[in-house]
Amino acid sequence: MSQDAKQNDDLSPLLKLVDMSWKIAASFITNNKDELMTQFIAETRDGSLQFYSTPWGNEEEKVIVLDLLRKKFAEEGVVRYVLTSEVWRVRYAADDARLKDEDRPMPSQDPQRESALMVIGVDPAAGEVLHYGASIIEGDDGRSLGERQTEQRGQMGGRMINLLGPFSQRTVN
Repeated sequence: MSQDAKQNDDLSPLLKLVDMSWKIAASFITNNKDELMTQFIAETRDGSLQFYSTPWGNEEEKVIVLDLLRKKFAEEGVVRYVLTSEVWRVRYAADDARLKDEDRPMPSQDPQRESALMVIGVDPAAGEVLHYGASIIEGDDGRSLGERQTEQRGQMGGRMINLLGPFSQRTVN
């Protein structure tokens, strides 16, 4: 067994899924000028993988798609999943007063925004939520991906991590 194979065996099932999704997204971003469509990779009880591309154009469509995914995941016996999306984000310093401003603009409207890859992995049985991100760098030769960074979110919540129902999570990263 190679060292890489041995190291991969030591990873949690969720981190293996996150790494797979990251590699797929990184390859797409560096080889295409088009925006990456939001994708989900879901693993079922029997270990099979399902891939879902989710084209939504507005908030109403996002709500409909997430509701359909929640139902599909229940029907298929999904036990963990990874969400991968190209997003706008804004980096604030920890002491930036705008962090407390509930009326601050959405990242898509903020002039300091940057394009980024976001990958979130969810495994309710393990109580794990993993969140990673990287800047997408636009250059003359195309796009490249910055360094993969752990996004510190603590007890992250929201509709994207509750597609398998609410659960008690421990802070993983």
